[in-house]
Amino acid sequence: MRPRKDLGPHLAPIALLAVLLLALTVFIPATRGGFLFDDYPNLEPLGHYGGVVDLSSFYSFIAGGFSGPTGRPISLASFLLNDNNWPSQPYSFKYTNLAIHLLCGVLLCWASLLVLRVYGYSERSAQWIAVFAAACWILHPYFISTTFYIVQRMAQLATLFSLAGMIAYLKGREFLPTRRTLAYAIMAGSIAAFTLLAVFSKENGILLPLLIGVIEFCAPRQVARPRPNWRFLSVFILLPGLVVVGYLGSRLDLDGERISTRHFSQSERALTQPRILLDYLSNLLVPRIESQGLYRDDIVLSKDLKTPPTTAPALFAIIGLACAAILLRRRMPLFSLAVLFFLVGHLLESTIIPLELYFEHRNYLPALFLFLPLGGGLHALTSGIGPRLPLVLACVILATLTFLSAQRARLWSDTDQLQLYWAVAAPNSARAINSLASWYLREGQ
Repeated sequence: MRPRKDLGPHLAPIALLAVLLLALTVFIPATRGGFLFDDYPNLEPLGHYGGVVDLSSFYSFIAGGFSGPTGRPISLASFLLNDNNWPSQPYSFKYTNLAIHLLCGVLLCWASLLVLRVYGYSERSAQWIAVFAAACWILHPYFISTTFYIVQRMAQLATLFSLAGMIAYLKGREFLPTRRTLAYAIMAGSIAAFTLLAVFSKENGILLPLLIGVIEFCAPRQVARPRPNWRFLSVFILLPGLVVVGYLGSRLDLDGERISTRHFSQSERALTQPRILLDYLSNLLVPRIESQGLYRDDIVLSKDLKTPPTTAPALFAIIGLACAAILLRRRMPLFSLAVLFFLVGHLLESTIIPLELYFEHRNYLPALFLFLPLGGGLHALTSGIGPRLPLVLACVILATLTFLSAQRARLWSDTDQLQLYWAVAAPNSARAINSLASWYLREGQ
């Protein structure tokens, strides 16, 4: 009689595969939706000069980006996977975005596994925590808008390259005990190469060195040894961090005047963002089917710490979270990692740079490790009460996320209904009113 094969080492990968198939099944209805908002100005240049048909038109298209200082040529080039002319059909673009989302989920699971190894978890524990945390991120309804709002492939690719950079860095770090020169070469090369790739996808990719710095900062000192030496950290973590801080400092405007292209001043934006960050966290930790979508131009500005009254409490809550994460990093490293990674991930888009106030896709990268503490907590329960209840809780959480995502994907499958929903949900939004008026005109009313 042949011995039974032990499936234990393969159960976690099988579980991840099941999550990916579930996400594919749940999300695929949303591929029937149409183009939205910023999709048009970013994709219409595909049709300029008769389409992208040669090197000259290729260069004109990828060098003609206007969404950020770099022009985001890698993201623009990726759209050519789907079409080289305009007008086009949206479903091909959405299928590619969905594939990128699932690939990001796989890389997130791998990156989480490597982080958990550095943080001292056993291999079996690390695998299951990583799979659960990645599953929460993959199946979360909040990221349907990033995945199926076609132009946010820019945010997806910046996340993809950031994850690849973290993985390469952490794999290189594993050589520190035996082959230090090789380890530092891989770590330095991964930071440099993948930061460039991420930046030319979307500018917040410049945060990759700082995000790796957060991983190192929260790593338990007693188990995460050997650690990179201070010279390496100074050059490849601290120096890029100073560049980001210096850039933000150069954009600081102390005169309090309203920004010419916006309806708010820099100080108003900075005071409003803590409230928005808490709203992001609320949607991530207490998920729902849909919010106001892209119509968030009706947000009440914070004029000072008392106006509106929630301004000061929100600011103190964010400061308190950051302080707690710093102080508790040795006792609760996964909590500290989740909080600090989230806050650092918002450093460019949720501080003083005069972008629009609110977009859901800004959480795609910062929320990568947000569910690791939940996975770690469920794992900790198993040692006290056994595995049955934590397993049930994990299944309930994932089932809830799946249900909500299925409902949201169904809503996103009909762009007209989606925009009508947003218009009803945001009655004070000028953008929503314009969209509703356009719908009535198309209907002959």
